[in-house]
Amino acid sequence: MIFLFLAIYLSAAGFSIYCRYNNRPLYNFAKGIPLVLLFIYYLFHPSGSGLYYWFVIALLSGLIGDLLLLREKTFRYGALFFSLGHLFYVGAFYVMGGWPKIGVLVLIFGYMAIYCAFLYKRLEETGGVGNVWLGLPYLFLVSLLLVFASATAGHVAALGVPAQLEPLPLFVIDASIFVGALLFYVSDLVLVWNRNAGTFKEAQFVILSTYYLAQLFIAMGAIGHLN
Repeated sequence: MIFLFLAIYLSAAGFSIYCRYNNRPLYNFAKGIPLVLLFIYYLFHPSGSGLYYWFVIALLSGLIGDLLLLREKTFRYGALFFSLGHLFYVGAFYVMGGWPKIGVLVLIFGYMAIYCAFLYKRLEETGGVGNVWLGLPYLFLVSLLLVFASATAGHVAALGVPAQLEPLPLFVIDASIFVGALLFYVSDLVLVWNRNAGTFKEAQFVILSTYYLAQLFIAMGAIGHLN
């Protein structure tokens, strides 16, 4: 069953990316379909844990954010909903894994500092330095997402693979939340750079593909932990 769902989900994600490049009106409809499928998957795999609702709210916040990002005049509201979703993810990761290791925190925020330095330099060249201050809180939140996700690895292993995710290997489920957060990290960094510092040809492909995979991996990790 899990392989059937993965095939449907990845097909929907691929269709959305195709529409982004070839049919923008249809893309407005297709963009949210993968997350709707994940929401349905959550509904079919309920849990008695309160964390279940944290993950569902985070997913729905991302879905609303997706739709708001489609229009320039509502883009900032979309970013707010994404930030809300990240906050719920961070809270859920903390409850699951506790505090991360200090070395991981230093590594991730050190990389973010380097990224921001390059971003600032690029914005100086393009005359858009004022934009960097608007993105800093979001970049900080994205970094927190990855930091706390790193502490969740190893928590599913003690529970074993739940029936809903068989026959996926245990190590896939065990590391999936961290992998999902890492993909989110890549997606958001490319998004911020593409929007403020200059675009490149395949930016949208990178942003969307990593984003859809991120939500998928986080959902698998959540179901693996909560069930």
